[in-house]
Amino acid sequence: MAERHPLIKFVSVHPGVVDTSFADKWKSGIGNKCSLCLVRMLSFCWKPCVRSPAQGCQTSIYCICEREIIQGEYYADNKPKSIRIRGSKDLTIIKNELYELSIAFVKRFLEPK
Repeated sequence: MAERHPLIKFVSVHPGVVDTSFADKWKSGIGNKCSLCLVRMLSFCWKPCVRSPAQGCQTSIYCICEREIIQGEYYADNKPKSIRIRGSKDLTIIKNELYELSIAFVKRFLEPK
């Protein structure tokens, strides 16, 4: 996207593991008992690493406010991080696929019904 729209700053942001209501269905027992047990175990083990929503949004806010942000970079913990690609696909192919998927996703919400 950064290459296709040079006047707009594009970055990717990783918020970390954030304590949200994302897994509430499992926690409330709607998932099967094994899933519920697994979620509880992981929640206990990951608790020290989990961020609050306020902490999770810090890198996004940093990228919005920072004037010297690097176009097209991947950010975590308020700084650029390297991207590791698993598999044999070229980064350019992955970028193009992500662009097309993003456009298709956004169009679903913009087109009149």
